[in-house]
Amino acid sequence: MKKIFILIVISVLAFSCGQRIELDEGQWGTHADITSGGIVLFQWTLGSVTLAEGSVQGAKSESITLSTTVDVNTLTVTTKVKTGVDLTKAACYIYYNGVRIEPLNGAPVPGVVSDYSKLDFKYRIYSADKVYKDWSLKITQ
Repeated sequence: MKKIFILIVISVLAFSCGQRIELDEGQWGTHADITSGGIVLFQWTLGSVTLAEGSVQGAKSESITLSTTVDVNTLTVTTKVKTGVDLTKAACYIYYNGVRIEPLNGAPVPGVVSDYSKLDFKYRIYSADKVYKDWSLKITQ
């Protein structure tokens, strides 16, 4: 009797785990845009970080972005950063609507400390319905 019960439970689990409906990501439309938040560049520094328990050695980030302009007509984002900052060890966060972002032509991966000293990069943003747009990022000081 125990073996029959176990067999029934395994059968029910095996047949109930399949996908019941298809997910239509296309219903969300063609949204592959960088939003008005644009791009924020920041730098990580090592040093003393104050916590409730006291000071510890750690890393903290500081925004180096002064302003960002998003032009949806030309698919261009222009970001002005603080003068004199070391862009060879910076990272960025890109605010976008879409399902995936892909760096093009050797552009740095967003969120990873990288070299942004070239000042001009391209990123491809994919929408849920598999359409993409290629955006330009221009950095000025």
